[in-house]
Amino acid sequence: MENKTLKRPMCLICLAFVLALYCYMEWKPRPPYVLETYDGRYVEITGQIYQKEIKQEQFVLYLNQVTLCDGQSQIKQEQSHKVMCYCREAEPDIQIGSYVQAKGKIQSFSEATNPGEFDMRKYYHILGIDVQMKDVVLEKKSAYYSRRKEALWKLRCKFSEIYDTYLSERDAGMMKAMVLGEKQQLDKESKNLYQKAGIAHILAISGLHISMLGMFLFWLLQKMRIPLPVCIGISIFLMIQYGDMTGMSNSAYRAIFMFSIQILAKSARRTYDMLTAMMISCMSILLENPQYIYHSGFQLSFGAILGIGLMNPVLCDSHYQSKEEIGRNCNSRIMTEVVYYIRRIKQSLQGSVAVSAVHLPILLTQYYSFPVYSFFINLLVIPLLTVLLGAGILLLLLSETGFVFRIIPTCFIHCILDLYEWLAKMTVDCLMGNWITGCPTAFQVIAYLMILGILLLYHEKMSMWIRYMFLLAGVMVLTVSFRSGMQITVLDVGQGDGICIETQEGHCYLIDGGSVSKKDVGTYQIIPFLKYRGIDRIKGIFLTHLDEDHISGVKELLAKQRMEGIRIENIILSKAVIRDEAYRDVLALCREYEVTVRMMAAGDEIRDGKLQIQCVFPDDKYVAEDRNAASLALCISCGGFKGLFAGDVDEQGESVIAKELQSQEQGSYQVFKATHHGSRYSNTQQLLEQLQPQLTVISCGKHNQYGHPHAETLERFMDIETRVLRTDENGAIIFRITEKRCSVECFGKN
Repeated sequence: MENKTLKRPMCLICLAFVLALYCYMEWKPRPPYVLETYDGRYVEITGQIYQKEIKQEQFVLYLNQVTLCDGQSQIKQEQSHKVMCYCREAEPDIQIGSYVQAKGKIQSFSEATNPGEFDMRKYYHILGIDVQMKDVVLEKKSAYYSRRKEALWKLRCKFSEIYDTYLSERDAGMMKAMVLGEKQQLDKESKNLYQKAGIAHILAISGLHISMLGMFLFWLLQKMRIPLPVCIGISIFLMIQYGDMTGMSNSAYRAIFMFSIQILAKSARRTYDMLTAMMISCMSILLENPQYIYHSGFQLSFGAILGIGLMNPVLCDSHYQSKEEIGRNCNSRIMTEVVYYIRRIKQSLQGSVAVSAVHLPILLTQYYSFPVYSFFINLLVIPLLTVLLGAGILLLLLSETGFVFRIIPTCFIHCILDLYEWLAKMTVDCLMGNWITGCPTAFQVIAYLMILGILLLYHEKMSMWIRYMFLLAGVMVLTVSFRSGMQITVLDVGQGDGICIETQEGHCYLIDGGSVSKKDVGTYQIIPFLKYRGIDRIKGIFLTHLDEDHISGVKELLAKQRMEGIRIENIILSKAVIRDEAYRDVLALCREYEVTVRMMAAGDEIRDGKLQIQCVFPDDKYVAEDRNAASLALCISCGGFKGLFAGDVDEQGESVIAKELQSQEQGSYQVFKATHHGSRYSNTQQLLEQLQPQLTVISCGKHNQYGHPHAETLERFMDIETRVLRTDENGAIIFRITEKRCSVECFGKN
């Protein structure tokens, strides 16, 4: 087979541009986001509305060309500033394209303060949105607005109402996402399930939607004997309007652009080259906003085309026999059909592998896991998607007709979505349904891409088995985990505690995991961190005590084990734990999710290789007055490293710990995790003088209502000359421990 990869000059020029742009974006300093300097202040701004939506039951306006209008200070105009405004009114009378004057409170987007955590600030800056504005009041608006975009918005709202009227809440949310690009009402559980199963791509307006609609429209116009140039013009125009109505995502823009080139090539009787069209559309998007090169949706959308155009010829058989050719070698018609469809399935599987080969480094660097069975489930999902989209569009067209006509598309939609959900649950529940690999290093990604490049250049000299062995070697390079010692990470969970211990052998233990200042801390902070580190099994979770700021995230972990693919083996409690309602709830959860509960008291210890976890408080006869007083105190040691992690133990407990440590005649500690988030009634002088820690870590929430850490406590830390790091100021604090040294790293600094 002739290799045409290097015979596309326009494609190569665009590729060189994209690579040069990526290098430039990596090395050039990020521009300052001037509007962020007004964080927390009420200001007046002017700007033009370019998009609006209902988000989290609030009406949101997106403004560009934003300037301050307070007359005091001006922002730089080298770039078009954009602001996302949350309005006070339920749905103000405002049109897209209007110029408005608005007043509200500027609020910066939150940054990731833990490895693996979603970075909202980075995400919205990629989209070009500087800040958000809360409690917005619209003071003035212009008479001018975009009649075309406003008409498209109203049409989208009408279609949305049709789905709400005739479909169930789940089905309506799914169809609005697939057909209208409206994801605000998408069921979170269903969305998460689709992501884990590897079929979340069907929820985005993509090439399949555009090709199906556009090609059907183009075919219909041709059947009506309309001149070809008019057919092309109408098709492209209507696809652009559809893209604008659905929000014109990267994937929609790419698909419309490629569709337009395809039918224009047909009219000019020129050969259509998919890769060249893809690279030109890629370059046009990046010229408008270079930041899109970091957008996961952008990468996955164009990665799919690269997989089809580049890797598919490499990983698929070059020749497939037609049904007639197969029939000559078969004795019966039934056998001919069987062989033909087996080969078609094999071809589809190889195509799915080709796309996944390009998607793999993107998925692992963005989501740290890979849906293993997505190859097989997509064989059924993608063909049925055409039927589903057709039924969804048919329902919109037949909405004004009688019940008899609407019931057919409604039943198709419900049955197919039920099948999708069943398939997704089945694959997620299978062994290794969601393969958690962790985030690969830049070196691993480069090495993997080099292997793909070698395959692309020299595949003609390789047999099919060698090609797949080569690809398998690349996957191993990309997913292998390197560990040079033990790592302890004090996560930033806000007002709470969450500590992860990883041994050199890859075993994992947690000490607490909860927060009262961050909602769903398990979902948004702890689980992403575990996946980032490639952790799919936790040998034990030590719950120092059962207050919500120490266990709320652990409850989420217990409930989401099967869905997230993270198995918990043991929950470890103090023998002195107060057996109240919280204790009974934890036991009930452990029984429900088949997790063993173990008890621990002073003198008990756990050894795992070089790691030693010893309980120094309380003993099994200790009677505590409240939950804090019964907190487990754990001494962590590995080689020459020693650290004390004592939950929210009170002053009396600290006195017992100090005497216990003194009797053991142990030397100074490298790390002390401050008790009770730096409370003035804990972290006593007696304990600190006994420990003499080189570094003290305080886990607390920013601007918390308790005033942690207290000034008196910080003064005591200064008196013993220990270095203090705080999660509210430094983000997650990471200790890397080897036999020779212990280094510390802060994930983020505010």
